[in-house]
Amino acid sequence: MKRKKNTSKPRSAGKEPISAAPPAGEAVASERYLQDIATRGEAAEPTKEGKLPPGSTHAVVESNPDGSIKKVKRVRVYFTG
Repeated sequence: MKRKKNTSKPRSAGKEPISAAPPAGEAVASERYLQDIATRGEAAEPTKEGKLPPGSTHAVVESNPDGSIKKVKRVRVYFTG
């Protein structure tokens, strides 16, 4: 049995290239998210041992000079009991 040749257009044909810059609304949402987790106390700096305080779900990876959070990393939380 012979297979038919694929004569369809490539999937990317006719589509515009994807921009590397995020949409304006996405940047605003990201800043808001960082502010919210900081307000709720879910983001914290890891200790010297690399552990987070109880209740923290995000480790602060990078901060701005004014002390606000610039980048966080989600960590897994395990509950015992």
